[in-house]
Amino acid sequence: MRTPEGKKVPLKNRDKVVQTLHELNTKVALPICRQFGLRYNFFSEHHPQAKKAGVTCKEPLILRKQGPDGTEVQETRYLVTIRLRLRLHPTKGDPQTDFVSHGTQIAVLLHELCHLKHMNHGKDFMLFLRDIFAFANKTLGVFAAGESNEIPSPWPWENLIFQRAGDVSDEELLKLFAEHREKQRQVKTPEPPEEAKEPNQVEAETEAEVLPEVPEALDIEVAVALEAYFDGLHNGDVDRFKEVWHPEGHLYWISPEGDLVDRNAEQFIAYVEENKKSPHLAEYDPRWQGIRHGQ
Repeated sequence: MRTPEGKKVPLKNRDKVVQTLHELNTKVALPICRQFGLRYNFFSEHHPQAKKAGVTCKEPLILRKQGPDGTEVQETRYLVTIRLRLRLHPTKGDPQTDFVSHGTQIAVLLHELCHLKHMNHGKDFMLFLRDIFAFANKTLGVFAAGESNEIPSPWPWENLIFQRAGDVSDEELLKLFAEHREKQRQVKTPEPPEEAKEPNQVEAETEAEVLPEVPEALDIEVAVALEAYFDGLHNGDVDRFKEVWHPEGHLYWISPEGDLVDRNAEQFIAYVEENKKSPHLAEYDPRWQGIRHGQ
């Protein structure tokens, strides 16, 4: 973070940020993704001085491989990152010590999760957001009507969904949606139509976030392998884990007592299966460690 004078200063309370991200990821985002068939790869903190409270970035990755006839086949995959600004913006408080409320965290997170399916803010987005809020309230119990939100939406229908925790009918929402669109037309500042964005377009702050330089094929293969590794590790999915773990592979590390530990593939796979419900697997994921150390 930079001071008003432009001096770069380290952020405090990183442990609180990591813990908050971990809880939002495991208790909110992942259960919602399983319920609605959504998927993302990384979940991290957004810069405290960023204008937007949340952003979803979709990075294209080109995987090249040989087809059955020997010709090169090109496949496009995507790495999706969701970032949330958990700290108050400098115009609202001190980002070093002040954080947005739980209600605001949920509002921004569910909005970004909705963008995994709908990249615009049209009617389909609105109705899907309502369903996600209802699930978060009634099934997960992670959100309740009446919670505070320091960053209200510019769309009245989204504020209503938040206020009622998703308990609102299609008719009410569609009516509010139409009324808001009409007001926008009257003041000559219409919102872009639902079809204005391509289905795969990503809401992001800059074009560079949406279309970064495409990595080489080897980098894509590494990314895909890491995705399979972490999926298998966190979910206790042995078959998924075996996709990338060599049958003669060994895992080495230094124990707290200073001893070298060697665990072969059979032992480590048994460990993965046995600890499939252990919460520390996600907490000590290197991706979380990267966030902890500001990488």
